[in-house]
Amino acid sequence: MSNSVVDRLIERAKQADRRVVLPEAQDIRVLQATEEIIKENYAKITLLGNPDEIKTRASQCGANIDGADIVDHMTDEHRCEYIDKLYEKRKNKGMTREQADEMLSQVVYYAGMMVANDQCD
Repeated sequence: MSNSVVDRLIERAKQADRRVVLPEAQDIRVLQATEEIIKENYAKITLLGNPDEIKTRASQCGANIDGADIVDHMTDEHRCEYIDKLYEKRKNKGMTREQADEMLSQVVYYAGMMVANDQCD
């Protein structure tokens, strides 16, 4: 039995061709969801974190994440740009560049900057 509403949503997701960033890439559920999203071609996936650790964790839980981009938020080519942008946005509230750098060391905040800068949807 098919659910036409769900089927339409799935088809719209596929047609939208979105890039989704998942910051908690060490979580088994996130890795399993990544595998399913890639397999079904719902969206393009970017996982945030240390690539070696993410691949090891995926292997340990049996999740095939081939096809996902993995971005190390600590060495990403956009990191300095994001630090500057966050600092400029928050300096009037007392944020320093060092605080912006520290904040963007957290994957959730880095993911937010990726979305804000159109690197992901």
